[in-house]
Amino acid sequence: MSFNCPHCNKEGVSYFSKLLSYSGSPATCRICGKFSCDAGGVNESYRKIAPLSLIVLGTSSLLTQSLFYISIWLGFALLFPAYSLYVLKLEKLSGDEVKKQRGKKLIALGGLVLLACLAVLYESFR
Repeated sequence: MSFNCPHCNKEGVSYFSKLLSYSGSPATCRICGKFSCDAGGVNESYRKIAPLSLIVLGTSSLLTQSLFYISIWLGFALLFPAYSLYVLKLEKLSGDEVKKQRGKKLIALGGLVLLACLAVLYESFR
């Protein structure tokens, strides 16, 4: 299954590429090689909300001994990707925008690695 690229308007963006696309990791067209991501950054928001909601709803489910909260999360986890694939349109991204977003992503990743190293050092000297 492929989706139309906003640059060349041909079916060159794969299912997984569109589903996983956001400004820091855009979908690449197999035909023209240009970048695109979901309009409005919805996939990026989903990546931030899904793990937190699993923790909150999972804890609520354990505390109340009910499957209600986990079923809410599963519904969200299954319906949102369908919405992302079939309702959201891809928008064009230039090469400069992609480089800028990837730079931000690397800085954030570097910060997380630094925090992990500091935690290991703290535990080793404790």
